[in-house]
Amino acid sequence: MVFMVELWVARHGQTEYNVRGIVQGIVDSQLTSSGVSDAMALGRGLAEAGINFDAAYSSNLHRAVETANLALTAGRQRLQVHKWFGLREQSFGMFEGRSEAQRAAAMIELTKSTDRFGVPDFTVDQVAELSHIVNLHHGVAGTENVAAIQRRFNDTAGIIAQRAAATNQQNVLLVSHGAVIWLWLASLGMPMNSASIGNAAVAHVSYDRGEFRLRTYNDRSYVLAGAEQYGNVALG
Repeated sequence: MVFMVELWVARHGQTEYNVRGIVQGIVDSQLTSSGVSDAMALGRGLAEAGINFDAAYSSNLHRAVETANLALTAGRQRLQVHKWFGLREQSFGMFEGRSEAQRAAAMIELTKSTDRFGVPDFTVDQVAELSHIVNLHHGVAGTENVAAIQRRFNDTAGIIAQRAAATNQQNVLLVSHGAVIWLWLASLGMPMNSASIGNAAVAHVSYDRGEFRLRTYNDRSYVLAGAEQYGNVALG
C-alpha cells in the first residue's frame, strides 16, 4: 500500500464568464481560446516535470471536465476523468450569471452599516461568506457558508486520497474551481491574504495516513513551462 499520495489540484482554464466579469459558481460557460491553450500547456508542463498521474478527477461542471481532459491529452496521459460533485464550485445563488459588480454592490450594502470589513476590497473567504448571507437574507436556499464548503471539499479530497492510497496510486490530478480551492487551501494553512487562485494554477498537497500537508499553491509554472514553445498563455 502507498501511504503518501500526492494531489495536484488545478483550477480550470479561463472561461468566457471570467473574461466578462460574470459570477460563475455552479452555472457554466465555455473555455476561451486562452483557456484551452492554458489547459493544454498545463498538461505538457506537468508531464515535462515528470508527474505521471495514476488517476484523475474533476468537478462535474463542464469547464473543469474539459480542462482535465485537455491537460491529460496534451500530456499524453490516457486516463478517464472521474466527475465528482464534491469538487464543484460554491453556489453563489441569486448572483449566478450576474455581474461581479452587482454582487459587490450587494455585499457593500450589507456590510456598510456594521463596518465589519471596512472596505469593499473583500478577500475570497469574505466573498464566499457574504454571498451566503445575502442569499439567506433574500430567502434563497441552497448556498453554503465557508465552513460547509471547506468541509465538503476536504471530505471529497479525503475520500479520493484514501482510495488512491489503497490502490497504490501515488499522483492524482484534481481539477476544480477558484473559490473552493482557495478556501480549502486556507484551511490547510495558506495565508488568508493570499491572492485568488489563477486559471490553470496548481496546488500540491500531500496526503499521508489521514493528514493533508500543503506543499505549494497558486503555481502557474507548469503552464508557463508547457507553453514555452507553443505560444502565449492567459495571464491568470
